Amino acid sequence: KWDRWYKCLQETRKAYTSPKVIAALIRDVVENSANSGVGLVELRLSLLSTVDTLLNNLGLKDASPEVFWKYAREVFEALVEALKNAPAQTDLVMSISCQNRYKSQVADLINFCLDYKDHLIGLDLTNEKDNPPSAYAKEIEKARGDIRFLTIHCMELMGPERGWDALTLSPDRIGHGIRAVED
Repeated sequence: KWDRWYKCLQETRKAYTSPKVIAALIRDVVENSANSGVGLVELRLSLLSTVDTLLNNLGLKDASPEVFWKYAREVFEALVEALKNAPAQTDLVMSISCQNRYKSQVADLINFCLDYKDHLIGLDLTNEKDNPPSAYAKEIEKARGDIRFLTIHCMELMGPERGWDALTLSPDRIGHGIRAVED
């Protein structure tokens, strides 16, 4: 099932040709969810990878940080606009990938989240394989109090040591945690 889902995601990402197209795709997901009887959609937005994909699709793979964050603002603002009066309540959660390739952008992403805090209900640390959650303690601490909750996805791939590490950040939720039984 994972392979099928990931292939679908890859195909969908080929359609990322503008911030408005991305927002329309997400709005369509929310509408389909509402039509299926879902009343609340918790939407986890991986802004860094979304903007990376958009820039690659536009032939701007090596864009400057200024261009990257310009598109990030455009994507996020288009998404917020598209979700106004959505048929299902939609709560936005900003995913922060712990992958090495995004580590240098996390401080800027936290600043971005603080700028848009009125539109976010939480932060979600994901992709535990490269870096432990504690590697982001400084950035997460900066946002605590302004962003309602923190979820850390851990112990799905890595063992219980990642769970203990995650607890140093006092998360509100642990995502998955299936390997906790090993400790």
